[in-house]
Amino acid sequence: LHCCLQEAAYNPYYFYIARSLVKQSKQQKLSFLFTTSDKLKELAAMSARAIANLANFTAALAAAKLVPFTIIKALGLGNGNVNKKQALFLQIFLEEHLKVARAEDVHQQLLGVFMKPEYKALQVSLSMYIMKYFAKNVKHSKLERNVLNRVKTNSAIALKALNGTAM
Repeated sequence: LHCCLQEAAYNPYYFYIARSLVKQSKQQKLSFLFTTSDKLKELAAMSARAIANLANFTAALAAAKLVPFTIIKALGLGNGNVNKKQALFLQIFLEEHLKVARAEDVHQQLLGVFMKPEYKALQVSLSMYIMKYFAKNVKHSKLERNVLNRVKTNSAIALKALNGTAM
């Protein structure tokens, strides 16, 4: 993970290494879970490049169901309060996750956030972020039209799940 964060641009090679290690043993999975969670708590001290790499890496792990989507709880999001570094992480994380995850998986992962009371602050913060900022920022991304449509569709599904409604 340390090397991944130092790259000039995100390199998916680190995800493939992580995937291999996580599939080998439960200990490796827990190690990646705790290490990634610890890095999320250190966001304030990171450069924009490191945050972008961490967001891409974490999104790939969550989309592949190698770590739970709720790992982003470690960001310590308050009820709707998101600072600039958290916003950068969330924008990249959500864009990447919603780009590659299946609609059913997005719904299932975010419905899990809605269903558990301990994730209430995360639910509120994610809902507010997606409604207020994500949709506006994703319009300006350089995604191809079909990918952009998938991201928009999955973000609508994410909001429904965060509000406890069916797809």
